[in-house]
Amino acid sequence: MVVNGDVIVSTGYNGNPRAMPHCEEIGCIRDELKIPSGERMEICTGVHSEMNALLFAGKDSRGGVLYTTIVPCNTCAKMIVNAGIRRVVYAEGYPDKMGLVLLEEAGIPVDRIPIELEVPLSRPEEETLEIVQAGSTLSMEEMREALARKEQLMAQIAAGKKTINEVAADIIQQRVASLKGEKES
Repeated sequence: MVVNGDVIVSTGYNGNPRAMPHCEEIGCIRDELKIPSGERMEICTGVHSEMNALLFAGKDSRGGVLYTTIVPCNTCAKMIVNAGIRRVVYAEGYPDKMGLVLLEEAGIPVDRIPIELEVPLSRPEEETLEIVQAGSTLSMEEMREALARKEQLMAQIAAGKKTINEVAADIIQQRVASLKGEKES
């Protein structure tokens, strides 16, 4: 997603170019050739979400912030630099670090903000929990607890009791403690 000021300028998605069937329909050439993620990008026919978001935004991306799920690959990073994006925010890492290095060398700040649970606002809470739970290993009770924790954290941010960085640090500390507890058992 590209945001400029307080306006969402465009969104992007991963998929094949227009009029081409999706890999889920025809099979993934990279999987068939056993090519690891982050390698031999030229083999893939897919267009990354960052590319699509920049294409859809056009000149409106200049000076904006790009939010993406995964660290941009090297090809996407080159497009981000040339589009004039001023900051990149991502949630998860990527095996190939060339994109990250390129962005840093270009002087574009890159920040990682881990995402725990996304809940679409357009659906009733119970329906959303059922959809998310269907693809999760969490029980409905655990999903409700996670949603309640998220709402508490958002209330703390809104009330000015904590910054988003403090909340992110708390979540990371909780994850580390949870992982240590799993190792000990």
